[in-house]
Amino acid sequence: MLNKRLKRIVPWVVSGLLVAFLGGCAGTGTTGPATGPTTGTGTGTEKTYTIRYHHGLPTSHYMAVPQQEWADLVEANSGGRIEVQVYPAEQLYKGRDALEAISTGALEAGSFYIQDIALVVREWEALQVIGTSWTEDFMVALWEEEGGVADVLAQSVERVNLKKITQLTWGLCPPYIGLGGQGNPILVPADLKGRALRSTGTVASDFIASCGGHAASFSGAEIYMALQRGTIDATIASVGGHMVDRKFYEVTDWYVAPIGFVGDNTSQVVMNLDFFNSLPADLQQVVMDAGEEVYQKHKGDGFEVNAAAVKRLQDENLVDVYILTDEQAAAWVDAMLPVGMAYIEQLGPEAIAVYNMVQDILKQVGSPYRHIDVG
Repeated sequence: MLNKRLKRIVPWVVSGLLVAFLGGCAGTGTTGPATGPTTGTGTGTEKTYTIRYHHGLPTSHYMAVPQQEWADLVEANSGGRIEVQVYPAEQLYKGRDALEAISTGALEAGSFYIQDIALVVREWEALQVIGTSWTEDFMVALWEEEGGVADVLAQSVERVNLKKITQLTWGLCPPYIGLGGQGNPILVPADLKGRALRSTGTVASDFIASCGGHAASFSGAEIYMALQRGTIDATIASVGGHMVDRKFYEVTDWYVAPIGFVGDNTSQVVMNLDFFNSLPADLQQVVMDAGEEVYQKHKGDGFEVNAAAVKRLQDENLVDVYILTDEQAAAWVDAMLPVGMAYIEQLGPEAIAVYNMVQDILKQVGSPYRHIDVG
């Protein structure tokens, strides 16, 4: 344990003759169906498309890098037929408003946390069960198994007019996910009593409340200020993406891990389904291939970043670092898992089915698992 000291109409005036005249002219522009700008360059040329892409991270963040690479790949491999305009750091929309914007067609694409998607497609909550052991082997099996959980979830978001493009891995296996905070460290569930924490989803919030704590929900861009002002005592935090990259060490006293507040730790890249379907088949393939390429290239980055971040916290005495023993970590799992399972049960058969598929994968990779009995 090491020490540190301190530190978001068009007018409808168009006659039938004018329409007929314009329809016969070359070089006119066309606009896609409520999904943002697409422009035609005239007879004999191919239509071009513009994708406005949202994410909530600063451009220097290790999880922002593959997203920019995806944009660059799409532009290059489309031969200039697609332009991708990347808007980082919630420039266009705040928090979950961006997901609604993509679903309705006000925005073309972006990346989101599992907890954001789970608010509109409930079976995604099966990936948010707290207390689950998410290892690197498990993450690979989860997202790469053909016909498995990933395919089921990709189909499910089409109900809300979204097309899943790919996933990007944060690399938050133990001990890279836990709590960062001020004052007395939160080492056991009982320490949550009377403390205010920024939470990451419904199940985590329910658990915090069950322990006598207060769970607050707001965007990642607001966490630093909330800690600085003392609005919250602690936050669920990744060591690389939060404690180091976002410099939470300046406004926290300690970091405690592993605490399984987060289930699956990926950002999901999605696109408005109508917009995706409006693309020619070859451009659809360009978009999907770019997603697969950046996923495969960067899926191990997070594990390396987080390992280096733990070492930096310790070597530079930035915060007090508490790495829980197996016995201490198990106490958190024992307290968390029943809350998570009870929540999944009340969501109904679709969520239970996905949850049990996840447990099958945990069993397959040799991790602890616990199915929900469906009779």
